[in-house]
Amino acid sequence: MGKEERTTSAVEILHRRYIGDDAERKASLQAERVNAEFAQMIYDLRQEAGMTQKELADLIGTTQ
Repeated sequence: MGKEERTTSAVEILHRRYIGDDAERKASLQAERVNAEFAQMIYDLRQEAGMTQKELADLIGTTQ
């Protein structure tokens, strides 16, 4: 078995420490990535349309 490579990347260190090979945590992380991507798409489209959060919320029948 080889020696584990050392890294100074904070993201890699945290991923190894808190996600590792845990399938449930990997799935949870992936779901959060999808949620963040979807939220960014909504934000970008709202900005492109020149709408405020309140205007969008009113249009779709929810609160800001």
